[in-house]
Amino acid sequence: MKKINKYSLITLVLLGLPKVVTAAGKFYCGTPGKGGLEDIPRKIPELTSFFITVAQVATAVILVILGSIDLFKGITAQKEDEIKKGQQAFIKRIIAAVLVFFVVMIVKLLIGVVASKNNSYNIIDCMDCFINNDCTMQSSSNSQITQEDFDVKNTNSQTEEEVTTNNSSQANTTNDTSSSQTTPSNSTKSNQTSSSSKKSKTIFVGDSRTVQMCDINKLCEKNEYISEGAKGYTWFVETVIPKINAKIKSNDYNIVILLGVNMEVLDGKKEAEKYFNKILSLAKKEWKNQNIIFVSVNPVYDSKTYYIKMSHVNAFNTTMKSKISGISNLNYCDTISKLKLTANNYDEEGLHYDKSTYQKIYSIIKSDCLK
Repeated sequence: MKKINKYSLITLVLLGLPKVVTAAGKFYCGTPGKGGLEDIPRKIPELTSFFITVAQVATAVILVILGSIDLFKGITAQKEDEIKKGQQAFIKRIIAAVLVFFVVMIVKLLIGVVASKNNSYNIIDCMDCFINNDCTMQSSSNSQITQEDFDVKNTNSQTEEEVTTNNSSQANTTNDTSSSQTTPSNSTKSNQTSSSSKKSKTIFVGDSRTVQMCDINKLCEKNEYISEGAKGYTWFVETVIPKINAKIKSNDYNIVILLGVNMEVLDGKKEAEKYFNKILSLAKKEWKNQNIIFVSVNPVYDSKTYYIKMSHVNAFNTTMKSKISGISNLNYCDTISKLKLTANNYDEEGLHYDKSTYQKIYSIIKSDCLK
């Protein structure tokens, strides 16, 4: 059996690496409807890009070390032929090390340049995701347009509800105009906290967005808050609920909840249902004397975010808003429809906001949902 040359082996590895990554890309992104960059678990591209970089650097370093050993052996042999062989081997290994390092770097660079960033199922975009850990897609519309679409959808939905309500009212009481006049006030009451239910103390519950909001000019200094970065449903159940249960033994609260963007399951509808079911149970039992306000998940900037997208946010808010209705001590606070944001209002992750946006969110909650 012919012995495989070590340089040929390195070449095979370098040639085979893109094929392995391509196969992985096809597995996740090859067929529309069966996956896409948004469906790839975050850790996978992080690990593949990390190991590719480690292999790139480690291979070059190992070749340089082996070349140095060959040169050392030649010198210690004190024979001219051995010294020349050692020098030649050293030079070859140095060249191989440079080629390995720069070929991989050039391949990564080229894939990053060629990637279109606008097709979740494009194999080059998938390779860019796995090799360079760049899995962001350029949305055909930014989050501001997406948000406007969401606002239009809500407006249309509300219009349809009003038409249905009016038709129903006309069918039941054709000549009774007072019935149709009371319907809008009831609808408004179900989406806002009434003055009579407002409590003397307020506690904000949220993630890093709430931490930053409360830190801006100490907006929450007259209130309490339980907030921690990158937290979601499990933290809410295991940490927040016991803390609030301890507090409400001595006081009644406005409990303002700003959670949902850190989805444990990347499905807005399912995530919202989890929150709603738990909060509904609390509203009927442990928190029945408290005033609970669930704030809509505010926008993300699609072209910057890695995990969560506006489609998930919209699904979450639509589900939560539709479920929170007719519960006396549980209200939905719609802040998202009143935020008109541009790229400049977001941080580089597309998740957090600038000072003016946090002030706006706090102002909406205070004026519209705590009045």
